[in-house]
Amino acid sequence: MARRYDRLIFTKKSRPCKMSPLPNPRQKSVLVNGPGLWKTPSGNGLIELTITDLKDALDSLRRHGSGKTPAFFVDADTVAFPLEIRARKPGDRFVPFGSNRLVKLKDFLIARKVPRVLRDDLPLLISRSDIIAVAGVEIAHPYRINASSRRTLRIIWHRHDRCNFNPEDCFTTA
Repeated sequence: MARRYDRLIFTKKSRPCKMSPLPNPRQKSVLVNGPGLWKTPSGNGLIELTITDLKDALDSLRRHGSGKTPAFFVDADTVAFPLEIRARKPGDRFVPFGSNRLVKLKDFLIARKVPRVLRDDLPLLISRSDIIAVAGVEIAHPYRINASSRRTLRIIWHRHDRCNFNPEDCFTTA
């Protein structure tokens, strides 16, 4: 049994979390030179980056929807390579989609009810020292697709669970 904010999660087998010991993941990062598959610094999955025309991205969404693994799209022309994939650091701030002000990443993750045990493992995608996406959770508002967008950067986090958590129980949308 596990408690996640206002939910109790019961499982048939009670397995303790077997997280592999990692050197401090907050100090590691991965430089991303371009589209492709990139390992996350904490070893919890892969980040897939693909640049496509806006029309192709919209057609793909119409045909397949968001699928089992959610894809996030940002305006590729606002992103500057090389990007950085890293875990959160104390004091990180970003502008969540639909907002016009900086918020502390910690406060944002608490408001979205992301469990504490998962917060340090969420990969952040960084461009020019700005957080452009919290993988699997949200994109930053300044990098959204808008009327002048021509190309998109599709971001997919192929998550490798290291604990017995169901992501649907961990992430809630308000």
